[in-house]
Amino acid sequence: MSIQEKARALSLCTPESDLRYEVVHPEPNIIGICGVDILWKPQLDAANIPINSLRAGLFVYKHYKSTYNSNYKALKKYKGIQSTKYLGRIDKTEALKREYLAILE
Repeated sequence: MSIQEKARALSLCTPESDLRYEVVHPEPNIIGICGVDILWKPQLDAANIPINSLRAGLFVYKHYKSTYNSNYKALKKYKGIQSTKYLGRIDKTEALKREYLAILE
């Protein structure tokens, strides 16, 4: 995993759980450190990735990035943003990625 991917995974998952594996999300179908929908479990199992892992969050993000060919749209879909009032979550995620990159590089 590249440093860029490590920073992306950490930036995706920090806001979801404060990097706690035992987090309980308000939505019953969302689980784990990265707040991944349980519907992803078959694909994650096929890729041999535990659903409660940083790699799971990165896997889902990369799928959305490939599908939408846009970092912004991928983050919006990953974060489940449907209202403009929550777009700040994307900015927060990007700011976290920059902070993690500064530490990791």
